[in-house]
Parts: sequence; structure tokens; C-alpha cells
Amino acid sequence: MRDLTQSNLENVRLRDKLDRLEQQLAGQKASGYDYKSFDALDCLIWVQTCKGVVTFANHFCEQMTGRTRKELEGEGWRSLVHPSDFEGLCAKLGAASKSMSSFTTEFRLLKPDGDYRWIQAQYEVSGEADTRLYVGIGFDVTQQKTAEEQLKLIAEGSGMGFWNLDLSTGDLLVNDVWGHLLGFNVHDTETNLQWWRSLIHPDDREKTLTALRAHIDGKSPSFEHELRMEHRSGYWLWFLVKGRVVEWSTKGHPRRAAGTLMDITERVVMEQEQHRFEIKMQDAQKLESIGVLAGGIAHDFNNLLMGILGNADLALSKCDPGSEATQCLDAIVRASSRAADLCKELLAYSGKGQFIVEPVQLNEVIRDMYHLLDVTINKNVDVDFQLASKLPAIEADATQIRQVIMNLLTNASEAIGSNYGVISVSTRAQFLDQTMLSKMAPAGELSSGHYVLLTIQDNGEGMDAQTRQHIFDPFFTTKAHGRGLGMAAVCGIVRSHHGLIEVESTPNEGSKFTLIFPASELEPIPAERDVLQSHHINGGHILLVEDEPIVANVTTMMLRQAGYTVEVAKNGVDGVRAFTANHQHIDLVVLDLAMPIMNGEEALKRMVAVDHQVKILLTSGYNEQGSIDQFTQNRISGFLQKPYTSERLITEIQRIQSNGAMRLTR
Repeated sequence: MRDLTQSNLENVRLRDKLDRLEQQLAGQKASGYDYKSFDALDCLIWVQTCKGVVTFANHFCEQMTGRTRKELEGEGWRSLVHPSDFEGLCAKLGAASKSMSSFTTEFRLLKPDGDYRWIQAQYEVSGEADTRLYVGIGFDVTQQKTAEEQLKLIAEGSGMGFWNLDLSTGDLLVNDVWGHLLGFNVHDTETNLQWWRSLIHPDDREKTLTALRAHIDGKSPSFEHELRMEHRSGYWLWFLVKGRVVEWSTKGHPRRAAGTLMDITERVVMEQEQHRFEIKMQDAQKLESIGVLAGGIAHDFNNLLMGILGNADLALSKCDPGSEATQCLDAIVRASSRAADLCKELLAYSGKGQFIVEPVQLNEVIRDMYHLLDVTINKNVDVDFQLASKLPAIEADATQIRQVIMNLLTNASEAIGSNYGVISVSTRAQFLDQTMLSKMAPAGELSSGHYVLLTIQDNGEGMDAQTRQHIFDPFFTTKAHGRGLGMAAVCGIVRSHHGLIEVESTPNEGSKFTLIFPASELEPIPAERDVLQSHHINGGHILLVEDEPIVANVTTMMLRQAGYTVEVAKNGVDGVRAFTANHQHIDLVVLDLAMPIMNGEEALKRMVAVDHQVKILLTSGYNEQGSIDQFTQNRISGFLQKPYTSERLITEIQRIQSNGAMRLTR
């Protein structure tokens, strides 16, 4: 196949010849055609009637066909035109006779060697209706047609559509593959630029046509664009369309463009899925890294607060009630307690808060909160509950789930503001397969199964895309007096319950939060009343294993003030050594979880190996549920969250001394 650029140059020369001949013929119309002058031209010139009868053929026609002029005149021309092309040619002649307009067409002409050659012809109309004649000017364009056909075959063989656009008329020629890709028969469809435009997705239409115009105007070397087009069945497919101008006029104006169409739907869908996966992975990594940071900060602050709150609490017990010192110390205790609450929210975000996980009926948790709505929800807001019946249980900490629901309800009420609004609270059970879950979380994070969904929706002010991206970041807030930890805590609690949060929101149209929790096959445990008992067991030998000096000092003072004998170990290794040497006389071990050299988990295992009856109270600035589960199996007697007061510490120790049963306190 010859180079397309060469074919384009030949096409320009052909058009140039046609333009010159048109000018020559136009100059002869007034006085009649000088047929003899046509013999000197190196192109086909003939005259025929509207029925195809030839009255004149020039010398070049004789050379091309191998027939004499006498053989060509009359019906002789008809026998040389390909049978499939002759009737269409006559129909065009008849139409031109009525409109008295010139036209261009292509047909195949038989050569002496038996091969057909493609002729591009320009017809000029002359004479009255009864004696009307047509002067045909033709050029051999076989090479160009062969190149186009070969390109067409290549496109079809590779599964690509082929298109050819007449820039002057807007007529569009497409191949069968094009029609197959879009679900229609090209032979039954009138194809043109306007038809193509109607197939393009509204969001891609102007961008596609702008790119095509830019190439036609010479602003880009080629036309290449990705766009969506509508299949006949009504769904959208992605295509890569390529092309370039292949024909120009003698004045350099583009006349024709051609190119290919390739279905890239599968590739685009895969790229979109990959992009969504990467975004979710980035979000997950961001949440994880911020969570690690938040948990570490909260842990360290809790240790510092232990020193502040513990010492202030001890000092209060030594001051006279009503004194200025008592008032100051009381203010320190209250401030420390608020700071500790702040740390708890950070721990909730990081997923390292203290949970008591058990089968919970979500509907019952919501119903138990009805009485709180009058306090937390604005009077101008109605709350509509749509709770599904026979809802499976979820494995959760009911207190933490209440915090999540309350935060979402409070935010929804504030988003509605002083306007009348509605908050919808609904629950449902649903089976989610991997396809559904992959749109919500990175692949493999959750598996197909039954889930319980909680949806809280409001018609408040809504959020823009930028706000939605940051609502779960710690300390991000749009409120004038907010701390920015409420939604961060919600995110941490839900993630710690192996759940997901889906957020939909549009400015001025409200927000919709959907919480997704794995369903449990276990039945909810009936609630039991927590009966408080007073214990008066003072005295005993306690081993305190704590690496933070400020915490060790204040805890030692608390214990000694209550009448206990205290032995202090500064890390896990020292604690195990002290316990091994004197475990017969140790009544209880107060053990820190996070320590250097040997952490609390390893120290506990070694102590249990020495004495499986040992009573251990675990303390930490934070706690991980997995570790608690392991500790519970190893006879942990209790857990105490830092910072704690002297009263909380002594009460928990007395409870353990009284019955030794495991009980996690918040």
C-alpha cells in the first residue's frame, strides 16, 4: 500500500485538474463545447445523455478503455461500466437533469486487460430539457481507492470502525464494524456528522467536536480523543477515535477527514476501578497513619494527665474543704478530666479505645436513646424512625455505638439549624457481595456476607466535596466552637467494629450517612443491672509495674495512702523478676500494658507461668481489643484506663480482692 501522504498529494492534483477543467468548460458554455480541444487533455472527457448514451469520447477515453471512439459512442459506454455502478449513475444523471446541477460521483470502468479501474467523475449539465447533455470529466483514482480499501480492511481486521467525513457536506461514511460496535446496520442508517454528534455523550460532545475542529483548522497534527457513545440498546461505551484530514482543495482548504474508531470500554472501566481503588487505599492509609499518631499522642497525654490528675486528687484529700487551695485543686481535677475525655475521643478515632464487645441489637440501642432526643435535637426538627424488623445482632460495644449515633444526630440537627427539617433514622439487613463492597472499601478489606446498615439522613445545609474529604480528620471542623473530634471518633469507632461509613452530601440538599456493620450469628445478651457494692478490704502487698516515673510515683502514693505495701518495678523484666522472687507474698499486680524492653503482655504470660492464680489489674493510656482478648484468656482480673483517680484505683482493687472476676471499666 502506497504511503497515504502520496495518495493525498495525488488527490490534490486531481482536484486541481477538475477545478481547471470546470473553469474551461464554464468559458465554453456560451458558444458551445469545442470537443476537439478535449483530445489534448490527459483525462477522460465524454458527453452522454441522461439515459447513458455516449455522443462523444475524447482520445484519452480510447486509451483507457482500448475501444475506438465509434465503439464507445451509443451504447458502447454502458458495457464498460461495472454493472453494479451503472444504474446508480443513471439515477444521479436523472436527478441532475431536474435540478440542473453538477455533481461528482465514482464508478468502475473496464480496461482492455479485464480489470476495472475506479474513476472519479465530475458531471456538468448542458442544454434544454429535450436535448440535455452531460459532460463528464474523469480521473483514474484506483490507487487512492485501493489504499482506502486496504486501510478499511486493516481497521475491520483489527476490530476497529472506519469513518470518512466529507467536510463540505457533513456526509459521513462508516464501515460495518462501526455499526457492529454500536449495535446498528450501517446500510439502514443515514449517517452524517449530525447523526454522529447525537450519539456522543452530552458531557463529551463539545470536547470531541472542539478537538476535531482544532485539527481541521491546523492547530493539531492529528485528531485523537476518548469519548462515550450510546449503543443502540441504550448504554454507554467508551471509544478512542483517531483521524486526520486526508484531502484538501487547490486553495488548501480541508475537504475530507478519515480515521478509525476503537472500543476501549474494558480498559477505561479497569482504569476507573483502579483509580477508585487507589483513592480508597490512600484514604485508608491516611486514616491509619493519622490514627497511629492520634493514638500515640493520646497515650502519652494520658500518662501526663495521670501525674496531674493523680497528684491533684491526692492533694485534695489533704486540704480543708472550702479553702482556696481546695478550689484550685478541684479546678485542676475538672480540667484534667476534660482533657482525659478529649484523649478518649482521640483513642476512639485511632481504634484503640476500650471496648466491651458483645452481641448487640442495634434497634434496641436506638430505642434506648429516644429519651435523649428532646435534649440533643432542635425543637424544629422531626425525627422519623424506620427500624427494620427481625434485624440481626452486631458484635459491638453498645456505649460506643450510642456515641456514634448521638454524634451523627447532633450534627444533623446542627446542619438543619433554625429551619424546619427532618432527620430520618433507618436500619436494614442486606447481603453485600464483593462487587458492592469493592465500591466502598479496598479489595479484600471486607468479604461478602450479611451486614446490618444504619442510615441517618437530614435535609440540612449539606457539604461540598472538599468538606466531605476532611470530615473524619481529627481537629477538622466547620463549627465556630467545635473541637473537630466528634466525627473523627465516629470514624474510629466504626472502623474498630470492622465496619464502614458511606457519606453522600450535596450543598443545600442535606447529608446521608450509612454505617455498615457485619451481622452476627449470636443472640444479644439480656441486659443486667450493674449493682454497685462497697468494699472495705484495705491492706495487702501490691507489685506495681510501670515505666513512667510520674505515673509510678503518684500511683504508689495512692496505694500507700489506702494502706497497701507497694513494690515498684520500672519495666516488664524487673516486674517478672520481682514476682518470681516473691509471688507467694504478692496479693495483686498492677501492670502497665505499653513498656520498653518487655511489654505488659509478655510480662503477664511469664507471671502466669509462675503462678496461674495471680491477680492482675492491667492499666494503659490506651488498649487494643485483641490484646484484651488474649489477656482475658490469661486470667486478667481487670482493666483501668489512665488517667484514673485514687478512688477509682482503690475501688477496682477492692473489687478484685473481693471476687477476682474479670470486669473491664471504662
